[in-house]
Amino acid sequence: MFRKLAAVLLSIIVLSCLISPVNAQEYTRVTDQAYLLSTEEIAYLEDYAATLKESYGIDAMILTIESLMGHSARDYADNFYDAAGYSDDGILFLLAMEEREWYISTSGSMIYVLTDYGVQQISNNIIPYLCAIF
Repeated sequence: MFRKLAAVLLSIIVLSCLISPVNAQEYTRVTDQAYLLSTEEIAYLEDYAATLKESYGIDAMILTIESLMGHSARDYADNFYDAAGYSDDGILFLLAMEEREWYISTSGSMIYVLTDYGVQQISNNIIPYLCAIF
């Protein structure tokens, strides 16, 4: 009986060690599926997002993709944020290359922090840069 219990506990410990790296891998703040950013740019943005999390308790993510695969930018961004398991308070910037669309998704307290006016101000600042990419 003791051997069976020890074997079960050992299995649980081994499996938890295998699962931990997967969870850490999933919790990246910059997901560049469109391959637009250099390794240095990704590292800088990851560090900056980690600072925002540490200072303000919000998750800030960037997601670049090739295609929305028939989804709206809003649905894709919202679903990605929810499925990835980020904190309740956060923001995600989505850039879809094929459709030439972008979207800012907010969650929790960020819904009230980043109002429509704030999104418009961000839009005014980033449109010239996005035109260069598209």
